[in-house]
Amino acid sequence: MDITPVLPKGRQIIETYGNGRFTIAGQKFVSSVIIFPNKTYPWPITSPSEITEESISVLVESASEFELLILGLGSSNMDSNEHLKIILNDNKIHYDIMDTGAACRTFNVLLSEDRRVAAALLVID
Repeated sequence: MDITPVLPKGRQIIETYGNGRFTIAGQKFVSSVIIFPNKTYPWPITSPSEITEESISVLVESASEFELLILGLGSSNMDSNEHLKIILNDNKIHYDIMDTGAACRTFNVLLSEDRRVAAALLVID
């Protein structure tokens, strides 16, 4: 019995992650990514300490398009900088911080429930 959820065409389901890359909706990315339900952007960030207001500007500008931001900040170091939290809180962006693997799985589950979700995911080896 196939229990794969049926998602509308164009949804950005995360198919694979790790080994320095992501496969999202059939497209390969060899960088960190920012994902919305219908589009994915490469994100030139490799660690939480590199995240700046400028690097998340697409999230701030698109905040009305999602109700929850999933932050996947690596394989084990899930600390984000306090500046990031201030930016997100000031812009009333609800967020959850976890490791990248958990963030990928959470994003897919929320997407399959047709939730308004976005994710910012750091690439992991």
